[in-house]
Amino acid sequence: MTQAVSDQEKATGNRRAAHGEADARATWFQRRPLAMLVGLFVFAFVVRLAVIPVLPQEPTYGDEADYMELAEKLATDGTYPARPFRPPGYPAFLAGLHLLGLDSYDSVRVFQALVGALAVVVAALVATRILTETAGVAAGVVMATYPLWVYAGATAYPQTLVACLLYLMILLLLVAKRRVSTSLGLALGIAGGVTALMVPVYAAVVPVGLAWLYVVAARQGASGFWRFVAVCVLGIIVVVGPWTARNYLASGEFIPVSTNGAVNFWLGNNKWATVNTKSHLHPFEIYGDELSELSPRQQERFMIEAGLEHIASDPIGAMRFGLAKFLAFFRPWPGQMVESGSQSMVRKTGLWVVAISSALVIGLGMLGAILTWRRHSETWLLVGMVILIAGLYSVFFTAVRFRMPLDGIFAMLAVAGLAELRRQARRANGRCGDETHDRRPLSDPL
Repeated sequence: MTQAVSDQEKATGNRRAAHGEADARATWFQRRPLAMLVGLFVFAFVVRLAVIPVLPQEPTYGDEADYMELAEKLATDGTYPARPFRPPGYPAFLAGLHLLGLDSYDSVRVFQALVGALAVVVAALVATRILTETAGVAAGVVMATYPLWVYAGATAYPQTLVACLLYLMILLLLVAKRRVSTSLGLALGIAGGVTALMVPVYAAVVPVGLAWLYVVAARQGASGFWRFVAVCVLGIIVVVGPWTARNYLASGEFIPVSTNGAVNFWLGNNKWATVNTKSHLHPFEIYGDELSELSPRQQERFMIEAGLEHIASDPIGAMRFGLAKFLAFFRPWPGQMVESGSQSMVRKTGLWVVAISSALVIGLGMLGAILTWRRHSETWLLVGMVILIAGLYSVFFTAVRFRMPLDGIFAMLAVAGLAELRRQARRANGRCGDETHDRRPLSDPL
């Protein structure tokens, strides 16, 4: 009997010691949140700066050159095409740099690195809110060194900015789950509107987030949800509305943001399109004078109708191809790995590093979603956003760079999955006392 009491007291003491160690760890992070965030920002920024000298010193892709040209015209004479082919958000960002005298490609890359580092910090805040402080730092370190992110941050593409906006919207939704307020709704709407002016497809995460918030908060009795929705919509209108009005006044047509949807739809829905990428042929190369004699608006209608005719000619095949594009959206290898032609050993090595790291993050992220979807509502939010964006892009065509903002979500899910595996292992070993901070459910925000 005495021995049993002694063993019980010993076990109790061990549990208290474990709780004390866990509390000490939590206190360390809670005492220094700003220092940890600043450290993550500096680390991510330095990593991104370090790769700039080893990359090409001029725009590599045609889209980059287009963005730079649009930004220069916008900054110098304040003009933008009356019928904008590209969304204006990113060129406006580059134009702002141009007005500050930072119009070189290297200057753009440095600011891209700053935005990428900020995106890492916001993502770490999201992971901290849905997991723990330690998990937030771990997710931040993963995304700070993620090769695809590092590379994308050194190019003149809008995906880095969109990633930052995406994680900000997720963070606002997580805060709103605990306290629905009009200020949060307005902030979400403004962020969604800015995203629509950058990459319109990603603005579709707003309705997904609102639907999730309705299920987890409004249906559980939280007041003010519909007011939250109203001000969110108002925020989107305030941001996007003036640009839509400008397009109508300049062109006489209703163009919400841009007109590139028509050609993108054709590029992903014709007999020359492939699963890995769009068709390498431009519509003008196929249809020639038949297309060039039409007005711009008629050209867009022609391309949409041509894409629909291709789908209607073989609906079953089109459905299979759409599913293949959906799955290919999650491929870890960049399109350059399947292109023909000679490549340097350094380039090949870099592509393999990107492919392997992407496969690990995406694979572990999917595992994390499987392990946590039954217990945590946040998993539904993150997975719903991923599925929606992948589905929308599969209507057009998919590219690895389009998926880049979502890879941060995969990193969050990967950390959540590893934390769940650790929790289950400790429970199996009877070490429940050590789980003080690891067993907090994702649905319990900090």
